[in-house]
Amino acid sequence: MKIAFLISHFPPEYIGGAEVQTSRLAEKLSERGHKVLVLTRKWTPSLPCEENRNGVTVRRFRVSGFPGIRFFSHIICSLDKIRKVRADIDILQCMMLTPNGLVGVIARKLWGIKTVAWVRGGDWYFAKERPFSRRIIWFVLKHSDLILVQTPRIKEEILAWCPGIRVEVVPNGVDIPSENACGDKVIFVGSLSWRKGVEYLIEAMRGVEGSLIIVGDGEKKADLVKLSEGMDNIEFAGRVHPDRVREHLKEGRIFVLPSIAGEGQPNAILEAMAMGMPIVATKLAGIPDTVEHGKTGFLVEPGDPEGLGRYINRLLKDEELWRKMSENCKEEVENYSWERVTARLEEAYFSII
Repeated sequence: MKIAFLISHFPPEYIGGAEVQTSRLAEKLSERGHKVLVLTRKWTPSLPCEENRNGVTVRRFRVSGFPGIRFFSHIICSLDKIRKVRADIDILQCMMLTPNGLVGVIARKLWGIKTVAWVRGGDWYFAKERPFSRRIIWFVLKHSDLILVQTPRIKEEILAWCPGIRVEVVPNGVDIPSENACGDKVIFVGSLSWRKGVEYLIEAMRGVEGSLIIVGDGEKKADLVKLSEGMDNIEFAGRVHPDRVREHLKEGRIFVLPSIAGEGQPNAILEAMAMGMPIVATKLAGIPDTVEHGKTGFLVEPGDPEGLGRYINRLLKDEELWRKMSENCKEEVENYSWERVTARLEEAYFSII
């Protein structure tokens, strides 16, 4: 197959969850013999407009930097790129419902390209709360050839909101190392934004006999540092490259994700499970499909520092429980190996061509 990924940002300019997943899936599909193209915005002048990265062709296009017209500029420039290579596209994989899903549906109507829109989390949970975006999302869901989601729970939510469409579950993938985490720390990895709920984790740590390492940066960092003043069991490690996240996970015993909004299937949870770390997280979006309460970790309601602290303490103090959950995590995460995930994605593509 000839597969084109359309994504707004792409490494090395921006490295987030969707970007990491897209990069790795493109490489894995290329390894399986498919011709893979990535179409993405160009923000950094020094980056080439076209290059080959690990067997994948990456073509970048410029869009307007003005917020008021950036959305429409992205649509016009994306469509122009797709028009020029449309004969070499069997599947147009649009990462996120808006704006890329909208671009895909327009390309489908103009040139008959098979279009797949992949819901990533925030594009569903946040965008559908805004009237303009809600109309776009409904249009994309109704007129794409296939909708992909990360977990069964998100599939149920989308079908309840927009019945009669075709939705398939393809989870995130993860590298599965042979090594395990061997430290004694509580670990958080993620952006320090309001939706991650890190303030509730800091509050929880006031009653925990253990240390927390917070890996990441963001607009809430100053507030979180202030909140943690006087607490000698919290360390802010700052932003690190995704390739170095595993170094911090090695120091850990438990991984905590206290998010309060907007998650799909967090990469950080899968990476921690791959290192044998039991999870304490919130009952949010696709997280309960990934973390089984009482087996691979514990789940609490969003905004519940007492619940977070209770389960963190339990895992820190109960060696047998921790060992069993660690083993369960290593076993469960095999379902998210790149080989299995790529095979599921490939099967979904073949089903529509």
